[in-house]
Amino acid sequence: MKLSPRLPDDTVNVTHGHPLREAAKLLAGLVVIVLAVVSVVALLAEQLVVFVPPETERAVFAPWLPSMQESLVGDEDSGDASVASAALHARLVLLMREAPELEGYEPRAEVACSDVPNAYALPGGLIVVTSGLLQRLDSLDAVDFVLGHELGHFAHRDQLRGLGRTVALGVIGAALSLGGVEVGPAVEAVSAAAQGAHDRDQESDADAYGAERLHALRGHLGGTAPLFEALADASDEGW
Repeated sequence: MKLSPRLPDDTVNVTHGHPLREAAKLLAGLVVIVLAVVSVVALLAEQLVVFVPPETERAVFAPWLPSMQESLVGDEDSGDASVASAALHARLVLLMREAPELEGYEPRAEVACSDVPNAYALPGGLIVVTSGLLQRLDSLDAVDFVLGHELGHFAHRDQLRGLGRTVALGVIGAALSLGGVEVGPAVEAVSAAAQGAHDRDQESDADAYGAERLHALRGHLGGTAPLFEALADASDEGW
């Protein structure tokens, strides 16, 4: 066979696809890599932050609690609110008995004068229940369940998990922006979808914990059916 010498093809390293299509593939690959990194870092932050002792959590958030409390409870010197807060805190103390998973926490309960039915568990140990929600709860079982639910967020360290995830995502977003990579909308969309599912799991776990605390205190769950009906009605109003 006779060989015919020839020069190499000058286009051997040149893609035969459309440049825009190739750029889109590269961008999609970059987004997938970034989202994978975001997911891993957020998961690690969420898992590691729970090792922060409750005493440290209280010390870190203690300076912030007065302002958070004022924004939610208000600075009104209401005698009725003070009495209600004292009664609510007494129930909280009873619910915390024989709960080793809450060791290190010293939560207190406050009543916020608001018609909006809601309850909050704030980092550091503050539980706030609005008067609008309390008016819809017609038994001590219902009140105890709501307080037990909020204690569940402390027991599961949900506040710290959320903060750790938020900080991790913020750091990654800032780093990408400094590097000139604009994938913010994609990261936010994935984060929002994951957060929604995560929040539902947290609320379900807190419900289970609230039921456990109620049963430990009262020895039964007989008053929970009307409670869930009341909470379902309240959820239509924003709770």
